[in-house]
Amino acid sequence: PQTWLNLQMKNISAALVAFCIALAVTGCGRSDSPPAQAESRQKAQPETADEAAPGVVAGDSIRWYEGSVDAAFEAALDQDKPLFLYWGAAWCPPCHQIKDQIFSRPEFIQKSRLFIPVYLDGDTERAQKYGDRFGVLGYPTVIVFSPDGRELTRIPGGLDIGLYANVLDLTLEGIRPVSEIVQAVLSDENVGKDDYRLLGFYSWSQDNDRALAGVDRVEAFRKMAETCPPDLEAASARLYAEYLRAALAADKDPENAYTMSDAQKQAALERVMLILADEQLSKANLPLVISYSGDVVAGLTLADTAERELIVTAWNARLDALAADPETSVADRLWTQYVKLKFATLDTDQEVPDSMAAEARAEVDRANTQAESIYQRQSFMNAAWYVLTASGQSEYARQLLLEELDKSKQPYYFMPSLAKLDEEAGDTQGALAWLKKGYETSEGPATRFQWGYYYVDGLIRLTPEDAETIAAATDQLLGELDGRQDAFYNRTGRIMKRLGARLSEWNIDGAYDEQIREIQLHVDSLCEDIPESDQALETCQVFMEEV
Repeated sequence: PQTWLNLQMKNISAALVAFCIALAVTGCGRSDSPPAQAESRQKAQPETADEAAPGVVAGDSIRWYEGSVDAAFEAALDQDKPLFLYWGAAWCPPCHQIKDQIFSRPEFIQKSRLFIPVYLDGDTERAQKYGDRFGVLGYPTVIVFSPDGRELTRIPGGLDIGLYANVLDLTLEGIRPVSEIVQAVLSDENVGKDDYRLLGFYSWSQDNDRALAGVDRVEAFRKMAETCPPDLEAASARLYAEYLRAALAADKDPENAYTMSDAQKQAALERVMLILADEQLSKANLPLVISYSGDVVAGLTLADTAERELIVTAWNARLDALAADPETSVADRLWTQYVKLKFATLDTDQEVPDSMAAEARAEVDRANTQAESIYQRQSFMNAAWYVLTASGQSEYARQLLLEELDKSKQPYYFMPSLAKLDEEAGDTQGALAWLKKGYETSEGPATRFQWGYYYVDGLIRLTPEDAETIAAATDQLLGELDGRQDAFYNRTGRIMKRLGARLSEWNIDGAYDEQIREIQLHVDSLCEDIPESDQALETCQVFMEEV
């Protein structure tokens, strides 16, 4: 409504104008980093030597604990040190980015001396079972435990080294677990500023009902954001972003009775605009600026309205400023391009303008020359794929992917993307060949099972009538789990359920009952040694549920 727009313009115009003037005066290339921080970044050596252990940055002195996870917790108790647990995988781009941006930094290496640092690769023995024990959802997950084994916090990605170090300092000061702080907020108990700092810089997207078990997410985030001291601007802004994300998700969920009022949406739009107008708040709130961007804009404004144009203009200005900031990582600069591309097609089915596509390609080319270490390249190529496909440049994406196969230590990671390009071009055999090669060349038990699932899924989707090949590939895939202690846990367990659902869909009319019986016999053999009290037995038993 026009009255709403007039009020909105009055509330935010001053902040927006100041923001645009600041950009024009200071320029986009100026770095405001303290000299010491800039020097530490220049000295960092993120390259990994061939002989380095999985996940360990060569040349660093992070003393990753060499024993078992359980022994590490015992050591933490004996030495009265918190335990820093990093759960990752050799292939995952965000894992590469955290190694490049955090683990290679002298500040982090020095800080790690105060912890028992544990690297748990998802492909190591019993890793997926530990994944269930700690309630991890994906790679990477970083959890800090107290010396006596209580989970204190989960640290999100996307933080610069300064913010990361601040979170670690909070855990060293003996602060209480995030789960207890949440309950204290909801119970109107005394909550200190350090408590709110930990809440603000907690990885809520990977909480997995650890801190939010049994509570209403919208109400919990609303109260945390409202009661956070206003002088804790970054923590307050991050908590508000989580409230907004939860509220918008509930608002569009047909099974949820929650509805955001017009007044709430107006207040949310004002708050978001103020965050976008502030350089430091935006940099501290990358989940909002990059990851939540499309949902927030679509949820708060209507298509083809002045409100939509206003917020997209402000958002794009902030994205440009982030991209020009030398402290922004190579991959994150490309993600700013991706967000701009999605904004350009938010209200239309048309392709992105040629000028934007050309800009996107130029940014990819620039990033290609800047991404030098293997860590930077894995995260760069992942972001480049999204930027190029979103801008209608799939053939150039194919060219870069093919070139990257010779540069990457995990080339199989990019093969499903090449398969997708072939599938979209109508080349079924080419797509299946890439999926098969990705499976055959992948490394590590959990990784091989995941990439093997991609291949079986591709066979079912593209050649459903080839029952013999599908049955043989599925039997080979299940063979990856023979003798595995963690075959039905965490990530592998979730993929097992997806595999069962896909096979049930494939055989919906009973045409492949013979093949399904053989597959089920193999699954049954895997489950024979699982104790009845083990939760993994449930995953096994529901493998072929009716769909």
